[in-house]
Amino acid sequence: MKVITEKELDRKFFKLDLIYDKTISIETKLDLIQKTLDTGLEKLDMLSTEVGGREGELIQTFSKNILELTQKCDKETLESFLREVLEKENILIEEIDNSSASQEEKEESKSSILNIRSVFDKVKHPIKSFGKDVTKEIVVTYAAEEIVKLVFQLMSMATLGVPIPPQILNLLSSMTKRT
Repeated sequence: MKVITEKELDRKFFKLDLIYDKTISIETKLDLIQKTLDTGLEKLDMLSTEVGGREGELIQTFSKNILELTQKCDKETLESFLREVLEKENILIEEIDNSSASQEEKEESKSSILNIRSVFDKVKHPIKSFGKDVTKEIVVTYAAEEIVKLVFQLMSMATLGVPIPPQILNLLSSMTKRT
């Protein structure tokens, strides 16, 4: 039987403390991301009521699907949606530019789309973004949160009476068909 010295014991406790601190840090990050996602989903639900009609129903379905994907930890579907947004980035920006929204709304919407590349990279390569202790749950929740922010920004133009561009509706429809 090996006898552990006090110094070795202190080192082991120190390592345990570090692991505990990292675990708490990850849980705190996840809680913060989850709260932001929940707030975003609530905003989407309110927006769906405000927009009404077919677009409102589509927003509501999209919101429910995002929630379902996060509960299932379906990183692949969220990643696929982000990839699709990136593939249609130029078309979406063109549709936003051609819309009758205010210049400020157009700029905010385009900024949301341009931010998707960063989100996609973080989801695709989570270790670089979140550290090696990241869990799939954090990545999924983060991706969903950023997608909700994007969709909210794009759809909020409808509350100002601006028709929602067809490509944006097509993106939402494609997401609802995947789940």
